[in-house]
Amino acid sequence: MSDQEILDYVRSAAGRGAAVVAIDCPLAVPNPSGLRDCDRLVNECFRKFQAGVYPANRHNLGRYEGLRGEDLTRALAADGFSVDPRTWAERKVIEVYPHAAMVALFRLRRTLKYKPREDRAYEIRWREMRKLQGHIRSLARARPALVADGLDVHTRPEGLRGAALKGLEDRLDAIVCAYIGLLFGLDGPRRCAVFGDRERGHIVIPMTRPLFASLGSVSRRDVLFWDAPRANP
Repeated sequence: MSDQEILDYVRSAAGRGAAVVAIDCPLAVPNPSGLRDCDRLVNECFRKFQAGVYPANRHNLGRYEGLRGEDLTRALAADGFSVDPRTWAERKVIEVYPHAAMVALFRLRRTLKYKPREDRAYEIRWREMRKLQGHIRSLARARPALVADGLDVHTRPEGLRGAALKGLEDRLDAIVCAYIGLLFGLDGPRRCAVFGDRERGHIVIPMTRPLFASLGSVSRRDVLFWDAPRANP
């Protein structure tokens, strides 16, 4: 999908009303190399679940047109969307990461292995994708509830390969991203942690007290989470 198609969809779906656009793509990448501050903190919290992030820097992303997130952010800002995840606004755009979100939302011990890897058989990917479909359906009983009853959460992935399997994978990821947007739009940093900020880059991930405690001593400048069980200056 092109940037213009994404923007046209957002404008059609959101109109001029309240909306959260959750994008699984780096939206601000100030660092020419290495990791962003928010990436390091996400890795510290989620690497033990095999949900660490890939290095987001201008050199790596520039080779694969990965800096398109900055273009989308600028276009959405011109449409009245706040690009600051730490301010309360009715219209905002946030960067999200579905793998870490799944760990927090579904209390996983490790990420689901439905992504393609050189040594990962289709049978493993199909099995893990079925688990993800079940977890997504369980959001109908969550608070807030998300009822996903379309074909994507019921279609059996067994037998799918190539573009068909990739398409289903992407659509399931998109549902998880949409739920992060819903959660953050309703409850903000009471239910989601904001790793980083507008200038340094950020990632919004659903958070629990035990996960947050695993970060040790961290300032609100680095991670904003209002449901912290201890003082967080």
